[in-house]
Amino acid sequence: DGTTGIGSLAIALARTKGVKTITAVDTNAERLAMAVHNAGIYGVQKRITFRVADVFEVLSEGKFDALVLDPPWGGRNYDRDFVPLSELGLDVRRALELHQGALRLKLPKSIHQADLHGLEVEEVRDERGVLKFVLARRG
Repeated sequence: DGTTGIGSLAIALARTKGVKTITAVDTNAERLAMAVHNAGIYGVQKRITFRVADVFEVLSEGKFDALVLDPPWGGRNYDRDFVPLSELGLDVRRALELHQGALRLKLPKSIHQADLHGLEVEEVRDERGVLKFVLARRG
């Protein structure tokens, strides 16, 4: 989980059958401390390695079976109608270059889907049918 924040995705993955280990990375030490705490609550902290680092630094160190990214988006200036991949708070294209294996990207519902060529795209909706986010995947 290259953008773990408080650990939601890393914890969910650690609780998934067949997933052995997770490396959870974030540049913010305070958020990562919250992720460690949250993993403890769910009893999965021993299956997750937490690193205060840049996702690109970690990707350049070795090969991972899969990469999960939920790049920063939202906030006051978030364009709810159209967001190009280049305007997310993370250079997603660089991550795609560094990691050629399985990939899962959680993206805003207003992402410019033409930017996602070569990836399988799924729109995720809530129980009312309201579009919540886009999941792009490879492998």
